[in-house]
Amino acid sequence: LSGGNVGILDLGQFIKINAWPNPVEDVLHIQIPENESEISQIEIINLSGQIIQVIPTNGNSGLFEMNTTELSPGIYFYSVANGTNRITGRFIVK
Repeated sequence: LSGGNVGILDLGQFIKINAWPNPVEDVLHIQIPENESEISQIEIINLSGQIIQVIPTNGNSGLFEMNTTELSPGIYFYSVANGTNRITGRFIVK
């Protein structure tokens, strides 16, 4: 090996989001921890990469609920950013 970088990854810098149930039928619960006050919205994205819904958080943490009954069955993504990092998770609608 040559030319590789070596470093220490600080796992504390990443956003920790929980989403359940997965797969979901009616309501997806998305939990944003208290220390993530910089998150202003949750984006819901389809497999084509289109943002199909935006859930405003207004900088609040806590539990957010999304009604999924209007979504077609399939795979979707949720994405949040705190100004420095972005995390994207996957969920399935039955």
